[in-house]
Amino acid sequence: MSAVLEEVIDERGIAILTMNRPQVSNALSDELFDALAESFARLDRRQDIGVILLSGRGRAFCAGGDVAQMPGNSHELTFETRVSNLERRAAVIPIIRDSSKLTIAMINGVAVGAGLALALACDFRLAANSACLTTGYRNIGLSGDCGAVHLLSHLVGESKAKELFFLPEMLPAPQALALGLINRSVPDESLETETLAFAARLAAGPRVAQRYLKMNFRNIGRELSAAMCDEAVYLVRSALSDDHSEAKAAFFERRAPRFKGT
Repeated sequence: MSAVLEEVIDERGIAILTMNRPQVSNALSDELFDALAESFARLDRRQDIGVILLSGRGRAFCAGGDVAQMPGNSHELTFETRVSNLERRAAVIPIIRDSSKLTIAMINGVAVGAGLALALACDFRLAANSACLTTGYRNIGLSGDCGAVHLLSHLVGESKAKELFFLPEMLPAPQALALGLINRSVPDESLETETLAFAARLAAGPRVAQRYLKMNFRNIGRELSAAMCDEAVYLVRSALSDDHSEAKAAFFERRAPRFKGT
């Protein structure tokens, strides 16, 4: 059984990746980590894809790391091997974060620990009203992985992130929305419909410009003048795209642009 199910909606330029371990609430095994990294990296190279959507099969988005596969405090692995293995698994996070595509987490159920980190690594998060999010690491005596502290602090600030890590609680989607953890909280029965509509709007946009816009956002932590130098380069590159020419033509012809992503 494939750890990740993949579907491409060609006419919309949307790829859907579904974590496929519903029997364990899509807990992250080594196989699932590797499959996600491979799928995101491969789809990132496809010009016909504008948006990658991540979800979980069944009633959960992702329950975090698979506790059954955690080595515990035995001496079966060296310290260095443990660190190396964890770094290899966590490599999927920057792959998602740095993707040239726009990425969406469709949170259909619980998102815990590393599962929450997967969602936070995406550009956008839409959740069912019944979904719940939590860091969860403290509850199993762990300090956090997969960039969760970094990603969460970036979204809600250090003080609130500390509270969410040191005193973890299950946050219902409406509360997560109020904190800025997610972009939409929608009725369960319309989650897929609304997420696909959201994805379609993004996929229909000027993909060259959107790729460079993502790069501008990655420069937020840099010194302003350096970020503005890159910003100028990115704008000129997007101005030289076919998408920009099409946008100008559509403006003067008073019609909707038809972007091709070139």
